[in-house]
Amino acid sequence: MRLFLCMLLLLPLGACTSVPPPQLLIPAAQQLFVQGLEQVDAGAVKPAAFATLQQAHPASPWAQRAHTVQQLLQTIDDQQQRIDSLQREQRTCRQNDKLLRQQKEALEGDLQRLKQLLIDLETRRN
Repeated sequence: MRLFLCMLLLLPLGACTSVPPPQLLIPAAQQLFVQGLEQVDAGAVKPAAFATLQQAHPASPWAQRAHTVQQLLQTIDDQQQRIDSLQREQRTCRQNDKLLRQQKEALEGDLQRLKQLLIDLETRRN
């Protein structure tokens, strides 16, 4: 009876130390999907494992997921390029704004000098 109780206690404790399933039990399509995600983590925009997955297992749900991830990665890449373009435009606009402000100040100075010349001319005529 004690042995039976000890076994009952050891069974739940043994389940806590789970070992990952061997690679042979994981389907090849799933392995390729995981490899593709690892390539994404490494910075790849177009993971080679996703392309291999879609060619080797086109009907697999993992291939569909890989396609979705690739579309998202492409969207992110497109958006990043657009952001970079907008930031370049913003820098150009700020430079132009700075130049226009300087020109405005110079023109305002010229206007003040012209007003003073006009005043001086009017006082000389009188």
